[in-house]
Amino acid sequence: METWHSTTLDNYHCKGIAVASAGPQLDHCALVVCVLVVSTTAMFGIYQQSNLRIEIEATVAQLHQSLTQPEQLRQWLWPQQFSDNFQAPLNTGQAFSSYVGPIRIDHTVETLSDSSVRFLLHRGVDGFHEWHWGDGWVQSRIEGVSTLPLNIAQTTSLLRLRLYLGMQSNQATES
Repeated sequence: METWHSTTLDNYHCKGIAVASAGPQLDHCALVVCVLVVSTTAMFGIYQQSNLRIEIEATVAQLHQSLTQPEQLRQWLWPQQFSDNFQAPLNTGQAFSSYVGPIRIDHTVETLSDSSVRFLLHRGVDGFHEWHWGDGWVQSRIEGVSTLPLNIAQTTSLLRLRLYLGMQSNQATES
C-alpha cells in the first residue's frame, strides 16, 4: 500500500515520497505527497502546476493596472488580505505577504514588465506564480508545493479578475 523512494520533480529533489494507492479497484489513482528539502527548509504538501489562459475584455494597460497595482489587486483578490508593506509601485525584489484565512504566503516580485509579472512564493505555497497579458487575454501559471488547492484558487482568481474588469468597464460606460 505504501512505498518510499527518492525522485526529482522539476529541479526539486523529493526525499521520501509516499505513494498511497486508493485501493485495488482504483489502482491507477495515487496520491503523491512530497516533502521537499531545499537548503534547510522543508516544504510540505502536494506538488502542483497549472497554466490557464482566458479571453478577457480589457486592454494591455487595464490588465497591467489590475495585476500590478496593490489597491486594485486588493479589490479583486478579496477575501485574500495583504500585508501593509504591499504598496505601489511594485518593483523587482519587493517582498510582501498575503493571507488566505490563517495561511500566510510570502511573495517576492522576481520580474515585472509592461505585459508580465512573476512572483516567487514561500510559506503557504513554495513555488512561483506568473502572469502574462495582452489585449483581450490573460494567462496565469502557478507551480509549487502546497496543501492549498492551487488550481481552484487560480481559476477563482481569473474569474474574479474578469468580473472586476467587467464591472470597471460598466462603471466607465455609465459615467
